[in-house]
Amino acid sequence: MQAAFKPELQHINLAGMMVGNGCTNWDVDTAPSLPETLYNFQIIPRRILDTYQQNNCKFYGDATYNPDVHNSPLCLKTEA
Repeated sequence: MQAAFKPELQHINLAGMMVGNGCTNWDVDTAPSLPETLYNFQIIPRRILDTYQQNNCKFYGDATYNPDVHNSPLCLKTEA
């Protein structure tokens, strides 16, 4: 509302600001936090989260990262 009265407020200074993909290391940025996040948003049930945590499963959310190499058969079955 103030921008209608103060034209200088209509300009957004983006100098020095960078936008990009925050995931730089799949083993750190994605695998540890994604299952917990999915559980907290009630996307997966507690039993799946417990299985992931108890069996040290890694979920990357990206099939190009080759989950077969990083997970046991139990983890892959749980993910399916």
